[in-house]
Amino acid sequence: MGDNAFDGDVPLGPIDMTPQLVELGVGLSWDELVRLSRTRKRDTEVPVFLGWVNELVRFPPTPYPVRLDEGTAVVDPGVVARAEEAEKVIGWAFRQFVVRDVASQGDILADAPVWMGDHTRLELVVPEDTSIILAATQRELAEARIEYRGPLEAPIALGAHVADLVIPRDELPDARIALVSERV
Repeated sequence: MGDNAFDGDVPLGPIDMTPQLVELGVGLSWDELVRLSRTRKRDTEVPVFLGWVNELVRFPPTPYPVRLDEGTAVVDPGVVARAEEAEKVIGWAFRQFVVRDVASQGDILADAPVWMGDHTRLELVVPEDTSIILAATQRELAEARIEYRGPLEAPIALGAHVADLVIPRDELPDARIALVSERV
């Protein structure tokens, strides 16, 4: 047997772990290689080149961009500093605001007079669970007000938007939450 023939025994000794380079379609354009790969007949020979690759640089395990400095991959300290500062700013921004629950779906918040209807008053409810964002410095919800044009004119469809709950917020625009009719 020749030197390269495999005789069934696993070779003992060092194993070459150098990455291999495989090039398909040497001398073909990309479009030609794609066209050949899409044909139903697989009898066209595609040139293949098998070579060896020498590792030029090993990239550090980092999400930051690297630059080559005398053949060594180096993380740019300026990029790291900017990324860390951005992370601090985002964390600060998230700490500046809090989410507060206002009402649950179906909570009756008020009632309003009805003109020319079967009922003289209509209950105003929150159509879904509702939360708002407040500045972290605003510890409690301020006194809210309900705005509507009244009296409400009958007929009023079930679930129709008939009023707004307005909640003043420090450092932010007032929060407006739709209130709907509970019954027809």
